[in-house]
Amino acid sequence: SADGKLTHLGINPREFEVTSSLILESIQNNDLSIRFIKWDDSLGSITNLDYTIQTRQVNSFVGGRDVAFFTVINGLVMDQNDYIQLQVRNNSGNGDITAELGSFFRVQERLT
Repeated sequence: SADGKLTHLGINPREFEVTSSLILESIQNNDLSIRFIKWDDSLGSITNLDYTIQTRQVNSFVGGRDVAFFTVINGLVMDQNDYIQLQVRNNSGNGDITAELGSFFRVQERLT
C-alpha cells in the first residue's frame, strides 16, 4: 500500500522469509534501530516482531557520508489480511533518517 504496508491477501502460502539490506543515513554516532511489526487480522492488533530488532551506530565515512548498515533475514507467518511494516527509530535524538537508493526489503515464500 502507499503507506508502506505489505498485506497478505491470499491464504497460501503462510510461511514467509523477509530479506532486507538497508543503508540508512543519519547524524554521525547516532544509534538507529529497525524492526518489523505485524498486523494480526485475526487478533485485530499489532504485534511487534521483536526478534527482528537490530541496532547499529551511524559510521562516519570520508566525504561526509554518515550511514549505518542493516541486513535482515527472518521468517514469519502471515494469514489472510495480515500485514507487515518496517519501522526505523533514531535512539539518539530526533534527527532525520534517510534510506539510500538501493536499500530494500522483500518478502517471499519460505521454502522448506
